[in-house]
Amino acid sequence: MPVPDLKIRQVEVKPPIELVAAYKELQVIHNIYAEMATCIEQVIGRPICISCGRCCESTGATMWILEGKYASSWLVGQGPVLVKEVLDRCEGWLLEKDPALTIREGLTHFTPNSGKLAKLLDEINYIMLRTKCPFLTSDKRCLIYEARPLICRAFGVTRLAHPRCLRPPGLGETSDSRIHIGPDGIKELKKRIEALRSREPFFGLVGFAPTIIFSNLKPHTFANYLSDNKIPTAKLYYSPYDPSILWQEQLSEVWAMEETIKV
Repeated sequence: MPVPDLKIRQVEVKPPIELVAAYKELQVIHNIYAEMATCIEQVIGRPICISCGRCCESTGATMWILEGKYASSWLVGQGPVLVKEVLDRCEGWLLEKDPALTIREGLTHFTPNSGKLAKLLDEINYIMLRTKCPFLTSDKRCLIYEARPLICRAFGVTRLAHPRCLRPPGLGETSDSRIHIGPDGIKELKKRIEALRSREPFFGLVGFAPTIIFSNLKPHTFANYLSDNKIPTAKLYYSPYDPSILWQEQLSEVWAMEETIKV
C-alpha cells in the first residue's frame, strides 16, 4: 500500500468535535478498566494476562463503530508501518477463503429465507467462537492493544477470562474460582458505558473489528470488494451493542452456547 494513500487518509479521518468528546469519554472508561485490572493484580499477586493468546485464538474480535473509529484514529497516529501491517491483516481476514463461510451476497443484496438466515447466523457464530483474531501476532502480541475494544479489556476484570485461559490461579483463587469485579464495583462503569452508547445510536452498533477498521481507512477498496461480493456476508454483520457481555453475572447463557460448539 503506497505511503501517499496513508497521508491522504490522515487528513480524512480527522474527527469532528462531537466525536472527539466521545473519544475522551471512551478513554476515561479505558482508564477505569486499567485501574480495576491493577487492583485485581495487587490482590492476586500476579498479572491478569500472561499473554497465552487463548482468548484471541478462538474469539472473533468485535467492537462498537465508535471503538472502530477510535482505533482507526489511534492507528493512523502510530505511523504508516503499523497502519500497513494492520490493514494488510484486515484485508487478508476479509478476503480469506474459509469453506465454512459460504454466503457472499453483501448486505443490500442479501435475500434471506428461513434456511439462509439460519445459515448466516451459524456463520456469524462460527466467526465469533472459532476463528483467530487477525491482530494477534505470532509472539502473542496484540497489534492494536492500546486501542483494543472494551470486550478485550473486560476479560479477567469485569468478566472471567476465557474458559481456556492458561493463567495459573493467584492468591485467593482456585482453578474453578477466579477473582473479578462484581456487581457492586461496576455500577459507575455501567452508567458511563450506557451513557456513551446512547449518545449516538449508530456509534453503538457492533461489528467485527477488521471490517470496521478497514472500511474506515480504506473505504474505496472496501466498497469495491463489496460490489464484487468478495467478502462473506457474515463478516459484514452489525447489531445493536449488548453490554451484558462485559459483566460476568450475565454471561451464563453465552458460555452455555459456547459449550455446544465443537472445537
